[in-house]
Amino acid sequence: MDDDDDFDDDIDLEELDRLIQQRNASKSQSVDAETPAPVAGSATRSGVPAERPLEDKLTVIKGENAILRSRLAQTQREYENEREQLLQSQNNFRQDQENEVQKLKDEIARLKNEQTFLYNEMQQVSFQRKLQRKSKSADDEEESLFVTTSPSPKRKRDFGASFRDGFGDASPSKRKRHTRSALDEDHTLVNTSSSDISTGNGKVQGDMNGNDGSDPVTAPRPWIPPVLSRAQYSLEFCRMITTHTVMGGQDRTLQRLNRFKFKDSTFMSELEQTLNSTVTGPELVRDFLDACSRLIQYTVYEREDIAPCPLLLDLVMWSMEYDPKSVLTPGGMSHWAQLIYKILKLRYRSIRDKEEGMFNDASMSIPVSTCRDYLVVLACLDVLHTLSYIALCDRDLSNSFWLDNRSAMRVLWLFLTAHVPSNALIKVLEILINCPAPPYAAVEEAVRLLTAPAPKQLSPMILFASLEGAEALFPIEYDTVESLASDSGEIRLARDPDDYEYDLCLTGERNSINVRRLIIKLLTFLAMGATHVKEGNSVVESSAFTGSVIQCMAQALANAYYEPGGTRQRLELVGDCVRYLKLVWELHSDPPSILPSLVAGASQDYMVSLARIAFSDPGKGQEELVRFDPSVMDIAQDLLEQCTTLSEGEDIYEAMTT
Repeated sequence: MDDDDDFDDDIDLEELDRLIQQRNASKSQSVDAETPAPVAGSATRSGVPAERPLEDKLTVIKGENAILRSRLAQTQREYENEREQLLQSQNNFRQDQENEVQKLKDEIARLKNEQTFLYNEMQQVSFQRKLQRKSKSADDEEESLFVTTSPSPKRKRDFGASFRDGFGDASPSKRKRHTRSALDEDHTLVNTSSSDISTGNGKVQGDMNGNDGSDPVTAPRPWIPPVLSRAQYSLEFCRMITTHTVMGGQDRTLQRLNRFKFKDSTFMSELEQTLNSTVTGPELVRDFLDACSRLIQYTVYEREDIAPCPLLLDLVMWSMEYDPKSVLTPGGMSHWAQLIYKILKLRYRSIRDKEEGMFNDASMSIPVSTCRDYLVVLACLDVLHTLSYIALCDRDLSNSFWLDNRSAMRVLWLFLTAHVPSNALIKVLEILINCPAPPYAAVEEAVRLLTAPAPKQLSPMILFASLEGAEALFPIEYDTVESLASDSGEIRLARDPDDYEYDLCLTGERNSINVRRLIIKLLTFLAMGATHVKEGNSVVESSAFTGSVIQCMAQALANAYYEPGGTRQRLELVGDCVRYLKLVWELHSDPPSILPSLVAGASQDYMVSLARIAFSDPGKGQEELVRFDPSVMDIAQDLLEQCTTLSEGEDIYEAMTT
């Protein structure tokens, strides 16, 4: 132990480290001779890492990173500057555009005011010139005769002040038509004198002040009533088909179809395979419609089971609304129209055999089979209603839909004359209104059926008179009918729409007014289309139709004054009646003969109703006024001015005040 301690004391630690390093260096040289040189960055055998090259490389990377960061910061500053400049320029441009638009609006307002001022000045000048002519002609006549004419004898009684003042000047609608005809360049000027017309500057030769009888006569345009506008229906239909997915709500319908067990046919499996195919878009819808068509024909003609038909027709209607113009071709349109008409014929025969008047008594029970028939009818009418709107988009589709117009009109007319629910009646009327005018074959067939003297044909007087309380809405659900088929087999009729114990309800006054408005709209459409029928405008010439519309107008007007509630709907019905009567007066071959040909009392109702509408007179014992639309009041005043003499006006005033 002592020797070891001495040895440790003699040897210095630094010397010991030096010896160890020499030994390691000799060993490393021998090893390097045998092994290849180590790669860059590898550790030495002593375990000490080569940190120097890594530090240098790290320094280089840090420098590059700093340079890139400085460049990025500079690029960001340049980008922000350019962005601010661009936003500033856009704001300046927008402000300039707004200022320019405001200047243009101010200029337009100034020009409108100037135009109004000039127009009023022109009217005043024209009125003053007329007064000067009248006074001058009166003075000339008095000077030539040298005598004063004796005044005409006064009548026994003059108009009342409130009634007579309305005929002093032309009505507003007449003034508007006169102004429009004077300013409209599309009208043709016809010179009534024998003087020549200069073709160089377009002026009429002669005194245009009326001195030589060369006043120009404007050819009037045919008046088109606003009731024929289909813009609102088209807009609602377009909104409906654009917010709708083609197969979105059909899963539940397909599940309900599976319970019918179409095991004896491959059409149901074909329908499911079509939905599961990889085809998308309009091609999928076409294949789906073809599969539905085959399954419907199999169900109706071979299986003779109408229970699944409402579900299949519901699938058809939703599929057609996907993209009408790309999905339905003229051939497809004709195929579906003929198929639906055939189904409607079969259902009509079944309904005709049932007891009529089943919707009249609230205590009656309706068989489930009858409910199934009406479900199929309503589903078919829904499909036809959709097809009629689609046909308005294209002439080829329209011609295909109304290809067999005679058969189509006859089928639709069957359901107008049968005892059907009022919602089915509404669908039929809307389909007929969507009938296109050219080439007038469908209109001609409709007019022929309307005016046919055969029994049980459509009579507007019957529809107008017996509609309230005689028809029924049919808002029944498919599942309810099928559940009752296995239970009681009958459905009771309810008069209260809020009574959820029942499934049917009688038509209220609001639905009755809607049906009446559709009837008047159909008469208006047929009257316009019948002007091109060779046999003459029998709709306009028929005093029965005119009398029924007059009675409807008088009844709605009386209800508007004497019955509370529903005043707005009644006034809209009155407005439709007034517009139709205006059209009849415009298109009738001999307007003065309209009133004498009416039934007893209709002529007086006509005059009194028009007077009350024109001047908002409440009648005897009524103080509250009912205000109509200004256009309706103008039309009523025009009709009174055209067909009222002085004695007739006194009779009207006496009927209104006594």
